[in-house]
Amino acid sequence: MMGFHLIEVFYKLHDLGLVRSKRHFSRTLGHHWSYVRDVEQRSDDRFRVPSTTVDRLVTHLQAFMPFVSKRMAAEIDGVVVTVQQHTTVADCLGYRLRNVKSVSNP
Repeated sequence: MMGFHLIEVFYKLHDLGLVRSKRHFSRTLGHHWSYVRDVEQRSDDRFRVPSTTVDRLVTHLQAFMPFVSKRMAAEIDGVVVTVQQHTTVADCLGYRLRNVKSVSNP
């Protein structure tokens, strides 16, 4: 997952009422309180969210599902699917960028 996707997920979860602030979301991800703010302020669009952070996010979201309404569980499931799709795209882009660099720098 790329950094800008993480910011999109934050805003979606904030709209759903599952996180209070960027600080809260950063702590939920197991990072320093300013992690999400720092990701948001990066000018490099190639920032990749570490897989441990993505795994923690998905695990945290799935833990909510038994305790919320069916509608909210469907919303959360949609976010999880989106995260997984963004991670797959980031994996493909990362693989492609590595191959381009290795070909261009013999």
